[in-house]
Amino acid sequence: MIDILLATYNGEKYVRSQLDSILNQTEKNFRILIRDDGSTDNTIQILREYESKYSNIQIIKDDRPSRGAAANFFELMKHTDAEYVMFCDQDDYWLPNKIEVSMRAMTNAEEKYAKGCPMLIYTAYKPVDEDLHDIPMKNSNNMVYKHFDQINRLLIQNYVTGCTMMINKTLCDIAAVDYEPSILMHDWWLALCASAMGHINYVNEVTMKYRQHQSQSVGAVDVKSFSYRLKKFTNPETKNMDKKCVRQAQCFLKHYGKKLSPEMRKEVALFANIENYSKIRRINILLHGKYLKSDLVRAIGQLIYV
Repeated sequence: MIDILLATYNGEKYVRSQLDSILNQTEKNFRILIRDDGSTDNTIQILREYESKYSNIQIIKDDRPSRGAAANFFELMKHTDAEYVMFCDQDDYWLPNKIEVSMRAMTNAEEKYAKGCPMLIYTAYKPVDEDLHDIPMKNSNNMVYKHFDQINRLLIQNYVTGCTMMINKTLCDIAAVDYEPSILMHDWWLALCASAMGHINYVNEVTMKYRQHQSQSVGAVDVKSFSYRLKKFTNPETKNMDKKCVRQAQCFLKHYGKKLSPEMRKEVALFANIENYSKIRRINILLHGKYLKSDLVRAIGQLIYV
């Protein structure tokens, strides 16, 4: 069985299209678990309509307060006991073979590494506009064009887009901690767990349309555009983001330090404690440890702000 975890919040505009695209999958052995984070529009009514119509759709009800997308997904992870888990945003569109492609890659990976090994599969996506029309963008300009799976790279930048992921139960059980604000996003946390304690496999096949619109919190970004780079260099949050990466590394070390190999623990701890050193030493740590972002200009900015 495959559980698809769908986190919703004021998603009335696109959630029907997303649910229909999932229900139209070539692979039928799945359940959709949905948790709403306090919508004030008609999202809940739409979800109830689908739940009453389809036996494999279930709305999770609890009294947890609204805390954002990451917290919502962490709550959803507590409600699944499926052998495999996928993550779903409310506003995208899955191609009919998305589950099938992911499941095939998962099976191949488990045959290679052993079935009980923590495993994360993720696939390519196509950025589209609100009407699902292709957005012209060079692949090399995408923030996640490169696909690093090493822990040093993942500590400073996430390369795994959550809505393209499939994980196995082993990884889900490891990663399903109580959400803390230091955790930047659920997909980033899962990528760290898989890199440190299991394996990450990328499938270079488009399986979904990644809808870009003004109200979304995370999206596909052209990191080489002048406007993006100017915004990053003039925004104080750029420097703060690197500090947030350090806080997340400290949180990760708190949860898993005793479970990591000595070499892995040392690599994570060096980055987690980087603020304890002088600026020259911090730059040296980033360079020699390769705790660097994938784009050269962004990496230079990282060294300036460290």
